[in-house]
Amino acid sequence: LREDIGLGPVNVFKEIIPGLVTYAMGLPVLLVGLLLSIVLGFVLNVLFGEQPAASHPIQAIIGEGGWMTIVLIFLVACVGAPVTEEIMFRGVLYRYLREFSRTWGILLSLFFSMLVSSFIFAAVHPQGLTFIPVLGSLAVAFCIGREWRGSLAAPMIAHGVSNGAVLTLNISLF
Repeated sequence: LREDIGLGPVNVFKEIIPGLVTYAMGLPVLLVGLLLSIVLGFVLNVLFGEQPAASHPIQAIIGEGGWMTIVLIFLVACVGAPVTEEIMFRGVLYRYLREFSRTWGILLSLFFSMLVSSFIFAAVHPQGLTFIPVLGSLAVAFCIGREWRGSLAAPMIAHGVSNGAVLTLNISLF
C-alpha cells in the first residue's frame, strides 16, 4: 500500500533536485493558471459584481504574530502541509483515479486524473474561487512530478518550495 501511494523506500536526498525541477517545470504551468484566474475574476466581476480578493486566513496570523509564530507557520506550510496534502491528493486520490481510468488509454487517464485531483486540491484551499486555476496549475505540476518519479518525494519537495516562496513573499510584504 505504501508503495502504491508513492511512499516506498526512496533516498530523499536524491529527490531534492527532481523536486526543484518539478517546481521549476511548474512555473510556466502556474503562469497559465494565473492567466485563467485573471479571466475568471473578470468574468465573475462582470456577472456578479466585485469579487473579494484572493487571500488566505494565515495572512492575519502572520501580520499579528512574532518571529516564533512565523517559524511555526513555515514548518507547517513547508513541511506539514506538503507531506499531508501530497499523500492525500497525489498519493491516494491521484493514484485511485489513475487506476480507475487505466482502461481509457494512457493520455486520457493522465489528463483525467490530473485534472480531477488538481481541481479538488485547489477547491479545498481557502483562497477563494478565483484562485482555483492558480492552485490547480501547481497541482498539475505536482502530478507530473509524481508520475515522473514514481514517488511522492519530488512533489512533496516542490510543494514545500512553492509554499515557502509564497510565504516568504507574504512576510516580506507585511
